[in-house]
Amino acid sequence: MKKSMILSALGIALLSVSPCLLNAQTAPATSGDIIDFGTVDASAFKVENGATASIEDVSGAKAVKIAFQASNGYPGVDLPNGGKEFNLSGYTSVTINVTNNSSGKLGVGLRVDNPGDWRQSPWNSEVVYFGPGTSGEVKVTFGQSFGNPGYKLDPEHVKNIKIMIPQPKTEGSIVVTSVKATK
Repeated sequence: MKKSMILSALGIALLSVSPCLLNAQTAPATSGDIIDFGTVDASAFKVENGATASIEDVSGAKAVKIAFQASNGYPGVDLPNGGKEFNLSGYTSVTINVTNNSSGKLGVGLRVDNPGDWRQSPWNSEVVYFGPGTSGEVKVTFGQSFGNPGYKLDPEHVKNIKIMIPQPKTEGSIVVTSVKATK
């Protein structure tokens, strides 16, 4: 079997053997899918700063809904990874597809972490702003943060993938329909 993947301002839930994730230390499926929301239990997501996660049906497929309250913090979730690092070598980025179900404009942040001292910021991040009811992608390119050169992320040792909503002004929710390793 090939070696794998999955992915603190912009944690990790321990899963027993679960088919929701690709095997740690194996490559993503040829589609690049990192997680299959259809096989994940919502309790496997590590939530923080008042966020909640649930699995929802969206156009016949499963997705994760992240709900949050107005906050000066960063409500969000860490994707379940079974407590393992993932090998995303051969890929250059991680992309999520998201819909803003909130009544106002909000930022959606995506962060891909390497192990290491948090004070050294061993991650790459991006935030994209979405109007109410709009959909699109948030993409983190390895070695870049916020469109600028960033931490030299080692894709072979991804510790965590975090989705967050920076300082939402009102309560609301987003729906993430896919998380993919991309080239």
